[in-house]
Amino acid sequence: MNIYNKYAIDRENFSRFDQREIVFSKIYNDKSVPFYMQDFYDNVENIVLENKEGYSRLDFARIRGAWSVYDNFTEAFGKSWGKDVNAVAGLEKQIPFNFESSEKMTQEIKKTAKIYGALKTGITKVDPNWIYSHNFRGRKIQISEDYQYAIVVLIPMDPF
Repeated sequence: MNIYNKYAIDRENFSRFDQREIVFSKIYNDKSVPFYMQDFYDNVENIVLENKEGYSRLDFARIRGAWSVYDNFTEAFGKSWGKDVNAVAGLEKQIPFNFESSEKMTQEIKKTAKIYGALKTGITKVDPNWIYSHNFRGRKIQISEDYQYAIVVLIPMDPF
């Protein structure tokens, strides 16, 4: 066993997981939860007024800013990357990007992740079993064979 394969996986009991089952998706899919259809931002004013560390108005601005990357650039690097996404970034047309080597691109990815606060970043072969089977809307997720590698980012979080 090498250091990168520390865990044995029972392939008979392990299968892809439905994203609708995670807490972030239950808001839209599970009528039994007390927060069903209640957006996190619906209660920001009350949360800010509690004056808890990590929940200030500035903290919420940072959260919203981080989510805006996801909200506005969901397909930024997918096959449908096009003029609309480029226009948000100030580009009128697609500009091809050719990288020198996989090693150089790996260095650049890790450098960029560090700039955005990553503690560690790695590149690994995609194991389809670690990809959701369905998205939070219930659509089955198909993985193209074109996607052979994944970027894994470790971001430190304060639990309190």
